[in-house]
Amino acid sequence: MENAADGIKIYIPGENFYKKLTPSRMAYNFFWFLFIWIFSNKAGEFIFEKSSEHTRYIKKYAKSHKALEAMYCYGGLNLKNKNLREALFSFFWEESFINAHAARNRLKLAKKELKDAFLAVVKKKKTIKVLSLASGSARAVIETMAELKKDMGADVKIDARFVDVSKRALEYSRQLAEQFEVDKNCVWIQSRANDFGNFVYGGWKPDIVEIVGLFDYFSDKDAVHIGRIIYGELVSCGFFIFSNVNHNAEMEFIKHVIGWDMIYKTPYRIVHIAEQSGFDKNKIRLIYEPLEVHGLVVARK
Repeated sequence: MENAADGIKIYIPGENFYKKLTPSRMAYNFFWFLFIWIFSNKAGEFIFEKSSEHTRYIKKYAKSHKALEAMYCYGGLNLKNKNLREALFSFFWEESFINAHAARNRLKLAKKELKDAFLAVVKKKKTIKVLSLASGSARAVIETMAELKKDMGADVKIDARFVDVSKRALEYSRQLAEQFEVDKNCVWIQSRANDFGNFVYGGWKPDIVEIVGLFDYFSDKDAVHIGRIIYGELVSCGFFIFSNVNHNAEMEFIKHVIGWDMIYKTPYRIVHIAEQSGFDKNKIRLIYEPLEVHGLVVARK
């Protein structure tokens, strides 16, 4: 499905494995949006924090890989949980928050686009060099690597570098890679995303650069600064895949209650970042997950 905003073509995938807005959900949104409008304050903060261990954990680790992993791995209502209150309140918040569903949609979308990029690169070479910046858990890259290994086996080699400022995030992603048995030929580097000399050196140039999440906290100017460096470091025909969160009805609640403040950008702004980074506008695709909270840009050099 394609939409247009500000003259920009937006692709919205329609596969059934994505969470979408159904008529029943749209009806529920009336009450949900009223609820978060009333409680985008200290009272809402108290309710959210006291609801369950799950919500306390997300609030405590907001903006980190831990909070995202809690949402990625949420398994739904578990009535076998010894703490029924915990199960019910966790279910209420995870099912009510559009942003939680959108985050899981973004993971699926990132994996799909990464796999397409991997397959495009492997047509030309057997070793794929991928760089994940502000990698966090790196779940999208690691699960995609595992899928490729399962599908192609020894026919493809992936040389991956994961970069993050957090030692804990790097250790978590290392363990995740070991769990999926794709840790061979991977390197974990503690560094800021803009210190390229720490992780791109010795003639090593990436075929794919992935940034899913970092630009949610960057101004357009700072995002373009990194984008220009990435453009210079990418091989010819290489891929730059990045995301940014869109304006949505839950922004104020997320900021004031959960303490998860982000820099929301319109479709025009995130495409403009890719263009200002040096990418040809004809080689830029903008995809939004079906809830249209998270946009993903795929730009090719």
